[in-house]
Amino acid sequence: MTKFAALVSVQNRIASIGVLRGFALFGILIINIQSSSMVEAAYFDPSQYDNADGGVYDGNATVSQSGTGGKSEITQFGGRSATAKSTQSGLENVSIINQEDGYQNAIVLQEGTRGVSTIDQIANRPAGVWQNTARATTLATGIDTLSTITQNGYFGFASVEQSGYNTTSTIFQSGHNADARVEQTLGTNNQVDISQTALSGGLGVTATVYQNFGSDLVVSVTQVGKENSTEITQSGKNNTAYVYQVATNNNSICITQSGFFNTSTVNQ
Repeated sequence: MTKFAALVSVQNRIASIGVLRGFALFGILIINIQSSSMVEAAYFDPSQYDNADGGVYDGNATVSQSGTGGKSEITQFGGRSATAKSTQSGLENVSIINQEDGYQNAIVLQEGTRGVSTIDQIANRPAGVWQNTARATTLATGIDTLSTITQNGYFGFASVEQSGYNTTSTIFQSGHNADARVEQTLGTNNQVDISQTALSGGLGVTATVYQNFGSDLVVSVTQVGKENSTEITQSGKNNTAYVYQVATNNNSICITQSGFFNTSTVNQ
């Protein structure tokens, strides 16, 4: 006599086995989602996904230029642990570095007159992911030099050192635990503008500025968020420091000025 398989009636089913079967099917679904959305290598090593779209993984780019009117432009995206370095000497040189995501490091070294450097480090990943860390450093010596750094994400660090006359440093940072540091020495009519925004629920931001042995120096710092700190040190004459903090609590400001006819303004 032949027996045919038939559906088990509701009364004869074992509920616990059905629940276990459901969890097993759900686990298979999760595994297949990962293998379907990433490259095959990422199934065993998810970090390989970072380099699957042509991004820079542990990449290094170096440009060296000397002369007049040189231009260097470096773009690195979609990876992590990438480093870009631009070295220029001469007149009216321009350096541009664009980096997206991941432990990025950008370095610009300029020596000469009317040099312009721009560093943009943008985190396109979701907030809180490790790829959002960035580090930017600009060292400029000369007259009429301009440095601009823009960062967003977590733990951004921007550092600028300028020596000369009519130098300008501008830093824009948004995210958590951002740190901006600027040092200008031996000059006149130098200016520093720092704008920092700490995202809601995150760590504060820090701004540190040193302007030494100069005159007609200007520092402007704007910070939004909580637990932010600003430290400004100026020496010389006719110098101005302005700090504006928009926040709820635990902010600190320290301004030290030595010399003649200096002015400081604080708004909290």
